[in-house]
Formats: sequence, C-alpha cells, structure tokens
Amino acid sequence: MGGIMTPGFMHQGAEAVPVDFVVVMLDEIDRLGGNSTELLGRCQLPFPARDLRNGRGRNIALRQFTRIFDECIKEISYLSHRQRHVTPMTRDDVEMLCYCMVSCETLEEVIQRAIKFYVMLGNRGAELALEVDGPEAVFHIRTLRAHQCSGNLLMDLTGLLFFHRFFGWLLNREIPAIRFGVCYGELINAEQLEAVFHQAVHFGEATNNFHFPADFLKYPVVRNYQRLREILGTLPLDMMPSPAMSWRLSDAVEKVISAHLAKEEAIPTMQELAGLFSISVTTFRRRLEEENSPLKVIKERCRLKLAVELLASPARLKIEDVAQRLGFSDASGFRRAFKTWAGVPPDNYRTPASSREASSGFGSVAGGPGSPSGRPVSGGC
Repeated sequence: MGGIMTPGFMHQGAEAVPVDFVVVMLDEIDRLGGNSTELLGRCQLPFPARDLRNGRGRNIALRQFTRIFDECIKEISYLSHRQRHVTPMTRDDVEMLCYCMVSCETLEEVIQRAIKFYVMLGNRGAELALEVDGPEAVFHIRTLRAHQCSGNLLMDLTGLLFFHRFFGWLLNREIPAIRFGVCYGELINAEQLEAVFHQAVHFGEATNNFHFPADFLKYPVVRNYQRLREILGTLPLDMMPSPAMSWRLSDAVEKVISAHLAKEEAIPTMQELAGLFSISVTTFRRRLEEENSPLKVIKERCRLKLAVELLASPARLKIEDVAQRLGFSDASGFRRAFKTWAGVPPDNYRTPASSREASSGFGSVAGGPGSPSGRPVSGGC
C-alpha cells in the first residue's frame, strides 16, 4: 500500500526531519533503477537539491520533507512493483476500501471487511488478519514482498500506519498502539524511523503488525459517508487528519491553497473551494468562521509560510520573483503584505543570522502571520 500515507499522517507537531532519512530514500530510488535527481526536481525545493547529499544541514523543514516523501514513496512503490511484475493497489482501490469500511458499525466489523476486501483483490501484495489474545488485539499485514530492503520496509510501514490512523479516524478517537512491529531487520536506523513516524518500531517479526487494546474492537464507527467524501474528494489519502482530532475544514483548505502556491498556480476562489468540498459558499464561509479561520487569514498564512521559505533560500531570489511566486502583481504589494504579516519588510527579514541558517538550504518555516517560526542510517538490500 505504498504511497497512500505520507507525512500528513505523521506527528503534527514535528517541525523538521533528519536529512539522513531523505538520503536513504533517494539512494533506494537509484538502487531500484530510478532517478533521484529528477525526482527532487519535481519537488520544487527552495534550495539546491545537491545540498541534501553534501551534508549541508542536519534537518529539513517538515513542509519540504512532505513533498519529498510523497514523491519518494510513490516512486519506490512504482519501481518495486515494476521490478516484481506485480500490479499495485490503485488509488481507486484504496478509496473503495475506505468507502467499504466507513459503512461498518464497529471497529471489529471494519477490520473484518478490510480482510474480505483484500481477499476479493486476490490478496494483491498482502494478506490481512486480526488476532485477539485476551485484552490485546493484533492487526497483521502479511506482505508478499520478495526482498528485505529499505524501500519495501518504508512501503509496508506506511501501509501499516495508514490502517492504524484510518481506524482511529473512523472512531474519532486515538487508538493506543501498544506495539508496532515489522517483518524486516533494522534496515533503517530505528531512531530515525521514530523521529519521522513518532512510533517505536520493533524489527524481525513474522508480520507487519500493531497491537492495541481489544476493547476498541467494540467501539462504534462515528464517521459517515459524507465526511469521508469531503476528504477523499479534496485531499490525497496521506493528508487525512490525526484521528484524535475532529476534521477541520480550515486545515483542508490550507493544504489545498499551499499545494496551489507550491505549483505556482492561482489560489482557488471561495466559490471554487466550496465546490471542491461539495458545499455551498454560505456553508463554506460559516464553517470557516466557526473554526475562527476566515479564508483571508488562511491565504495570508499560506503565503507567509512560502515567502519565508523562498526568502531563506540560498539562491537569494529577488523580491520581485518571490512576489510573483506568491501571486502578487508587483513587489511593492508583496512588501506591504509581508510587513503586515511578519512585522518587518522582506528585505530586512534576511538578517545575517537567518542567512547563515539558510545557507545550508534548510531554513525554518513560518508558523503563521506575525510569527515566523545520532547514528547514521543505512538502507538497501
């Protein structure tokens, strides 16, 4: 199930990710016959891609890592399945699985239906199972991957975490994971994995699995078809919110706007955004107001985050170029807006301290309008 869960499912409070973890993924892509240089070009990073490999900087901002991880996990999945002449699950397959699960009454029924869904697909690439031993339940994914390599480990771990988080989302409560296990040796440093996924991982087990209290099997599914449709119709599956939180429209809108800015596309209008969520403009505006996040504030927050990234770039982009990337008609308008958001003009924002930090290509990311914000790893088979 590679490619269906990326950092959108990771710890929401994380601000940076170790660069070594990125290098492991890039090396795995090259080993599988891909081109990591071309992949990094698609990520539209605000710093030279070579900085990732030459040791300039120990961490990379989560926003930038999200782009890289998403591209890497999709590429690893494609290359791995091509190498084995196996058809992977498509997005349509995964969406249909989600729709099948959301109509269940309890978590136990959800898991049993997921098991049947995989059987219907001929257990394509994996076989699911549920084991109950007294007060503890174990959800198993027995994968059919042929090789013990870091790429397969990443795909299986992302798939395992997808199920854990999606089950929690269906219940609208965090499912405490007593233990996470994978059927691989420590091909990627355990501390690095925990830093990225915020889960301790146990290696060398018979299956990929997670343990949780069996009482949760009787908990009711509280999400409905409409909520699932709102998410699947707007966001990639990897951007679904943390299960411990109610889904916030403002979070989804921010991700959509950020994605458009990253691609240098115009920000959608309120009418377009409302249509994207299949709700009226009146309802769209009301729900944002209920969350204390008017559309104007969301736009400003997204623009500030990207502006800070671009200003921190070692490429020293011209203010005019930054203004154009953010959709401003001229540099003066951008200067006025940035001073309103950050309290200082963009020219003054490039202080010697921030320039030194950015010289490695790994600057900090703004937190919102008015507030800018071990051991080596190894991989391969």
